[in-house]
Amino acid sequence: HVIILSGHGYSLLWSEGSKKEKFDWDAGSMVVPPDRWFHQHFNTGKEPARYLALRWGSRKFSTAIEEEKLAKSLKLGGDQIEYEDEDEEVFALFKGECDKNGVEVTWSPKIGK
Repeated sequence: HVIILSGHGYSLLWSEGSKKEKFDWDAGSMVVPPDRWFHQHFNTGKEPARYLALRWGSRKFSTAIEEEKLAKSLKLGGDQIEYEDEDEEVFALFKGECDKNGVEVTWSPKIGK
């Protein structure tokens, strides 16, 4: 469960091989990515976004095997999509949403700045 504390934006959620679904959010919204689904959160507003992610796992009830996959690239057997491997449409959507809100995007996956 991801509780949005401040900011304005959207999240993309999808299972492997399926279409990405976009969900808009503002402060007070909650996003609940289904288990084993890819998900990304995008702040498209002028103010910083803050969120609180509540999830499984603790020192007592470790999910160490799953935690290891989160920090690894898909190419290395993990669950993380690296920027250079991301669909170009993801950045294009983000840039378009920022443009609608008058927010300048100063970084691009093509140039890494």
